[in-house]
Amino acid sequence: MTSQAVRPNCVSFSRFDQIFRFICCLMAVLCLPLLTPDTLFASDLSSASGTIAVDAYDGLAVTADRSGLVRIYDVTIPDHPKQLSKFMIPRNLTGIALAGNVLLVSGQGGVEILDISNTKAPQMKGHVELDGEATVVKAAGNLGYTAFGSTVVLFNIANGAVLDQRNYSQLHVNDLALSEDSVYLVSSDLETGLELRKLSIQANLSEPLASWKSGQMLPSSSARTSIYAADKMIYVGGVAATGANQSPGLAVMQEMGNSFKVAGQSEPIDSGIVRPSGNGLLAFTGSGNDRAKGNRVGILDISNPSSTDRLLQSIKAVGPAYDLVFHGEFGYVAAGEAGLQVVTLASPNGTKKLPVISLDTGSIAETPLTGSLMRLTADVSAGDQVRQVDFYVDGKKVASDGSYPFEYRFFQDNASSSRSLLVSSCAEDIDGNVNCTAPKELNPKAGNQLRVISVAPAAGTRTQRTSKFAVSAQFSAALDTTSVS
Repeated sequence: MTSQAVRPNCVSFSRFDQIFRFICCLMAVLCLPLLTPDTLFASDLSSASGTIAVDAYDGLAVTADRSGLVRIYDVTIPDHPKQLSKFMIPRNLTGIALAGNVLLVSGQGGVEILDISNTKAPQMKGHVELDGEATVVKAAGNLGYTAFGSTVVLFNIANGAVLDQRNYSQLHVNDLALSEDSVYLVSSDLETGLELRKLSIQANLSEPLASWKSGQMLPSSSARTSIYAADKMIYVGGVAATGANQSPGLAVMQEMGNSFKVAGQSEPIDSGIVRPSGNGLLAFTGSGNDRAKGNRVGILDISNPSSTDRLLQSIKAVGPAYDLVFHGEFGYVAAGEAGLQVVTLASPNGTKKLPVISLDTGSIAETPLTGSLMRLTADVSAGDQVRQVDFYVDGKKVASDGSYPFEYRFFQDNASSSRSLLVSSCAEDIDGNVNCTAPKELNPKAGNQLRVISVAPAAGTRTQRTSKFAVSAQFSAALDTTSVS
């Protein structure tokens, strides 16, 4: 990808919060919401510590303040979010995750599960009770992952039931990441070092498929240690090599069977949260615990993963950048008391080249749950930054993803799993170039069975009499041409 000048384009959406905070200080008792199993009452209460978490998916962005204020935005116009609702959850919050019409909010005492099918009036759906503060939460279809202390917890998003919990080490779990059919976790402490593990996404917590430990890489005391996974590469932010400048940097790891290897050593660039773009760029937040260093978003060139210090741009944020998510060419930043901010992370380079896109699928039987977790992952190569990928099931658009890796997961119960689904995807880059995959069949019951999806000419079509006649067929998977005669 040709490097482009990155122009900051910051928009703040918390200008009225100071007014709300003043009013609520005068009416503190009246402004405290009552949380019931059925509803969340709207509140204008803001927080002193400000916005610390953000997530975006399928046209929505959601932010969470440390003190409990949650906001939902319409981001169908990505650089002009429109606030749809805000409400209080009366506890300290740490993270959020969007999962279709469900929002997961982690914090003190566990995880709240909200139905946001009506974004202007979210409803409380369930609660996962934990013996501590949940530090992170992620969603994989109907499965939710969270952690408190050194314990990883798997739960059913539909009802909040805990399916499994497990300690993989004595180290504190810093962060979780999902990619394809795997969940990755990073654990660390200042004395022992860093540990990485890869688990299979399924209805229980499995033995690690891969694990790695290092005493030569330590978490930073001035930044959040984070992890992001895509295409068998693992990006770890907020870590420092021992014996070197202890400023937090980025380390890039590569999967190697049942372990990982260091592809790019940590360099002191003051990174915390790290988010790769899928097109050779990586955005990161500054040190969240140091306001002087933390009020910025940096952009690295990671087209060569072994070089983790090639800084292209540093964008000054209005407030401390605690969290960050890619959404096409834009980044949504959780910027403390400045609220949600939008920054431009990439600019169109004018290419006319169509994106190259392929669709990978997966199906996981969720025993003892009755059904299967279906996954669609779009592999996109483009001449510029990908704006979004749209996913289609049986010809209907079901989701749009603006963050790499581009994925969609959904749950199929056993009654629905008996029939085949036609799935496809379309990718658009920031220059407006669009390309789509051909429909392919997805059926968890069919295994590797080859099926005919369509035939041309169609049945009943009249054709001219000729000595040669051509028939074309589309199959559910690629044919092995060596076995066709």
